[in-house]
Amino acid sequence: MNSIFELLDCYDEKEKEIFELQISHAIQALIQIKII
Repeated sequence: MNSIFELLDCYDEKEKEIFELQISHAIQALIQIKII
């Protein structure tokens, strides 16, 4: 996990926000699939 955060530090703040948004959307999609 640390390597992922180190990678994120290399990104711009805006790119980091987009990346985190994509992760949260992916997690929500997985949760919805499990519910269905």
